[in-house]
Amino acid sequence: MHQRYFGLLTWLLGLSLVVAPICGGGPRVPVTTAAVMAPLRMSETELAQFESLLDEAKGIGVTAVSVDVWWGLVENAGDQHFDWRYYDQVFQKIRSKGLKIVPILAFHKCGGGPGDDCDIPLPAWVWGRFTAVGLSANDLKYESETGTVQDDAIAPWASENPAVLAQFREFIEAFEQHFGPLASDFIEINISLGPTGELRYPAYNGSDGWHYPDRGNFQAYSDFAQANFRAWALAKYGDLSGVSKHWGITLGSPADIRVPGGELPDHSGRRAQSFVDEHDYQDMPYGRDFIDWYHASLVGHGKRVLLAANDALDGPLKSTPLGMKIPGIHWQMQCTSHPRIAEVTAGLIPTSLNLQARQPDAFGYRKVMEMIAEVKGSTHREVILHFTALEMDNDAHCGIGTSMAEALVFWVSQAAEDRGITHRGENALSCVNDPEGPTSPENRSWERIGNAFTHASYSGFTFLRLTSRREGSSCVPWNAVDKERYRAFIQHNVSTR
Repeated sequence: MHQRYFGLLTWLLGLSLVVAPICGGGPRVPVTTAAVMAPLRMSETELAQFESLLDEAKGIGVTAVSVDVWWGLVENAGDQHFDWRYYDQVFQKIRSKGLKIVPILAFHKCGGGPGDDCDIPLPAWVWGRFTAVGLSANDLKYESETGTVQDDAIAPWASENPAVLAQFREFIEAFEQHFGPLASDFIEINISLGPTGELRYPAYNGSDGWHYPDRGNFQAYSDFAQANFRAWALAKYGDLSGVSKHWGITLGSPADIRVPGGELPDHSGRRAQSFVDEHDYQDMPYGRDFIDWYHASLVGHGKRVLLAANDALDGPLKSTPLGMKIPGIHWQMQCTSHPRIAEVTAGLIPTSLNLQARQPDAFGYRKVMEMIAEVKGSTHREVILHFTALEMDNDAHCGIGTSMAEALVFWVSQAAEDRGITHRGENALSCVNDPEGPTSPENRSWERIGNAFTHASYSGFTFLRLTSRREGSSCVPWNAVDKERYRAFIQHNVSTR
């Protein structure tokens, strides 16, 4: 077992006790938003039932509803062929109840995420749209270390091409052109930056062989991604000899600059396994550089798309805040020889940073937070960060999940607060239930949510999800117990000023 593991584990366990107290005073910042997520996609029957669900939500104090505006639904018929009729209906129902709206401009597919019960892929025409600028369908997709090609969203290297970035901008412009008259009803325009709308790689897809709480798979194995890594390394060190010198690796040609296991054939197993097992991702200059590039590619994509959104929203929505989300990847954090490897494979943190430090490295989230602050500063527009997993606990006694979700909730809040970033939270799973069940005295999910608002700086909460449809085989999200507990949370936390 790697010697560094013991010291880091001790620190992680100690910090979770320090930053996650279970009692305290009032909120540190005004909590102004209590929201619910609308169903991912509603049938005509469900649209009719939606009004009564909105009445229930408003009755407990909910102030806003977030709605996924699917690229693959609106622009499905062809480039520049927009059909907003479904959202005309949904937004009108929400407005009729006096509730505000948070549109999520969903540049990702619906299906495959936790609790997803729909199948809305990206518009089919997208994959062949950029051949004239030298981009194939696979160049736009992710390829995993297992050889699996994934089409959850546009891969970050593709958005470096102006023609690809223009498609994001055109959709956002069309949204403003159509819905600009509703500007006063929108409290935020949330921008999807990756799979399930989050700034991340699709590292933990079941379709790629992932099972909780596995480390996840690196997603940089397409020819296009590997060429990008090669160009990045050569630019950083000047030439091949410079790369070879800094990595301490003999390189005969630029083709020898590869992602971990990149010389292995597709479907030869997890090509980065030895890279992880031998801690090369932490210990070797090559490994840290690969992770830096992998992370920087993701963060750069987020910045480009947010800036494109700011430029596109230059009319009635010019002053409306932008929003974005990062996931709570809380497993593989303790009781493992590779603490935080799941966040690394998802692209959220680089190993060249000090993952223990609040200042200046923000527990590894420094570059994400700096990107948000830079966009906010350069555009003079508010950018709101959303973070998941507020209902989840740290695993006790080295549980199977190796999770430190509750600690992570506080780390991200502290990182955002340090940089003046407004941040809001949500539950990660479709039902806010512990394994004991929602009525058990052992259930502390809502206590943990309240605890985050009492002791951290979250300024709003979004409940997943406003639906009476059974999620999986376990529960109905919008159930009587959760409604009552959300009502109590709102009464205690949400400012009416």
